[in-house]
Amino acid sequence: TTVNSVYDYLVGSLELPFKYILLDSWWYWRANSTDSTGNNAGSGVLNWTAREDVFPNGIEAVYQYTGWVVQAHNRYWSDENVYAQQNGGAYEFGLDHEHLGGVPLEESFWVDLFAAPVRDWGLRVYEQDWMNRQIDTYYPALMSDVYLAQQWLFQMAAGAKMHNLTVQYCMPN
Repeated sequence: TTVNSVYDYLVGSLELPFKYILLDSWWYWRANSTDSTGNNAGSGVLNWTAREDVFPNGIEAVYQYTGWVVQAHNRYWSDENVYAQQNGGAYEFGLDHEHLGGVPLEESFWVDLFAAPVRDWGLRVYEQDWMNRQIDTYYPALMSDVYLAQQWLFQMAAGAKMHNLTVQYCMPN
């Protein structure tokens, strides 16, 4: 793969001591939905797993080849995400179909979401990006429910702590 070639060149040929890789928003599955005003605004996460066209052998193969630990990006959740009970998944989500977003409502979601990446592909830092858009645009209930944003962040933190992950918050209000 391209990442393996980069590793061979930077670490193998140039002997640069790279130890981490940042996977930004291009590696996982996203929605392509239109909101109630007709805007193509719904590019939230459908499934936080590697797309086969990006990692044909999975992120696990890159981790095994390079030994690089991973910082992995995530944006806001789509109202169509595969994890929500309303969409056939296993977890309770608050979904907002008008704004095309959602938020997990169970700590077990985060515990389970992080388990395989930590174990199988070296996840060490989880980057929660688009926080302002999550709150202001895609799931506005986070602004009107006094406890919901706290619950979201505390449950995410508890899941990360259970797996000894660092969380990086990006674009907070």
